[in-house]
Amino acid sequence: MVHTHHGCVAAIVILWPQFTVHQAALGLSVAHTGIFSTVESAFNVFTPFLAGFVADKIGNYKVSSL
Repeated sequence: MVHTHHGCVAAIVILWPQFTVHQAALGLSVAHTGIFSTVESAFNVFTPFLAGFVADKIGNYKVSSL
């Protein structure tokens, strides 16, 4: 399962520079592309904090170490 995660990260890194070209081909303006990139970046910044908060609330159980 670890390999799948690294594959997704590699795909994002490889495809991200072409994403704005794809948006332009779809007819989005530069302003729309900028807004989309801003929202996506903010989502990537705040999602781990939200996920951590949820994990702390529902993951209240003892973990045994090997």
